[in-house]
Amino acid sequence: MKKKSVTDPIANEVAAAETNSVRMSGRIVNKYIRKTDNDDPVFIELTLACRSRSGEVDYPKIFWFDKDAINEIDAAYAVHDRVAVSGVIQTSKQHKSPMISGKTISHVEGRYSKYGVDAPQAYPTDENEVFLRGTIVNIFCPDFSNNTNLALVTLKVEKDGHVSYPCVSCYKRQFENVKDLEKEQEVYLVSHLQTKKAETENGTQYHRSLVCHYVGILEPDNG
Repeated sequence: MKKKSVTDPIANEVAAAETNSVRMSGRIVNKYIRKTDNDDPVFIELTLACRSRSGEVDYPKIFWFDKDAINEIDAAYAVHDRVAVSGVIQTSKQHKSPMISGKTISHVEGRYSKYGVDAPQAYPTDENEVFLRGTIVNIFCPDFSNNTNLALVTLKVEKDGHVSYPCVSCYKRQFENVKDLEKEQEVYLVSHLQTKKAETENGTQYHRSLVCHYVGILEPDNG
């Protein structure tokens, strides 16, 4: 495949090899284990606080469903721990919002941790990055009264035999990059998972969406 970039270039081999990759790092702010009536674990859910360079904080949720992984993570990780996580985005007909299925997790050590000091400025910058490569299923441009430039791009993404259809929000410059693309074109989008807080009658609710900050178009190599 030859890569046609419409923003800054990413290495060809990365775009060609990966289809669905999530990398997150931050502090655990919540840990929850869903169990059956027989007390068997169904999944473990970790919520991270990921702070961007601009100071904004997002709260991605990462899920593990393997019983052994659930027990190991529950024993090794606690609220307030700083961790790095890798995973994939998954969607389904029942759950169209992006869900992160966790693959790996590790502690993040601060520069002064060896002295027993937990100084926020001594930790690496938090990470919040989602790489998706697939074919365009749909591009929807809402007609807002305030003329906001927004395109909602739905991709068909395949990974390890699982097909997902994540929807990615493309604003401003990225809107210009995708608005004239066509269905079935193969692209890759680099995004972050954004959370928006809203107060409702049921309490605080968080809406999570993928926001694009990089677009690349992949074209067949015709020789």
